[in-house]
Amino acid sequence: MGLKYFVAVLLLYLNEGFLIDHDAPRKVVKVLTAGNGGHWGDWHPPHYCAEGAYAVGFNLKIESYQQGLDDTALNAILLKCETLDGPHYAGYVESGEGQWGSWIGEKQCQNVNQSRLFLNAFSLQVEPNQQGLDDTAANWARFKCREFAQEVDFDLDIPPGHGKFGTYGGWSESCPLNSAICGIQSRIEGAQGAGDDTAMNDAKFFCCSE
Repeated sequence: MGLKYFVAVLLLYLNEGFLIDHDAPRKVVKVLTAGNGGHWGDWHPPHYCAEGAYAVGFNLKIESYQQGLDDTALNAILLKCETLDGPHYAGYVESGEGQWGSWIGEKQCQNVNQSRLFLNAFSLQVEPNQQGLDDTAANWARFKCREFAQEVDFDLDIPPGHGKFGTYGGWSESCPLNSAICGIQSRIEGAQGAGDDTAMNDAKFFCCSE
């Protein structure tokens, strides 16, 4: 066991004894990709919900339409984490963010018949390369919710459910049964100065089992 493990053990236990360590390694069983992401920018380091926690909701950082000026649209995705063994809050995780826009409001999976639901698939709305005109790349994101061990899922959108530019690609694959989304990695283009800014271009999500 390395130094990171021993440092993590010394961290304070929060939320009814649950260790909040957003950099903790997890048992990743699948990586979900969109297939239509933009190609500008760099992949930021992945970040994960703490051990034993999974994503139950999300928020989007969106720059509103700039009326003919430089648009960036989607700047970041934030995941809300809760523990599997009860609805205990376990923090938020993101993997970098663009500098424009604001958070538009959190949306969380709604429990069905007292069964708890977690994020298990996603889709990105992306504008393709505009060939020298203003590019925005990723504009919006939506997810699916599902019980940890059941196959039936439900769509989860933040209204209005879409940005101004581009179209949604297909849904990603789903997390295997007995797993759920537990982490995110974002591809974000930094500020281009006098050039064309796009901010968030693409994302990957990690499925973890217990």
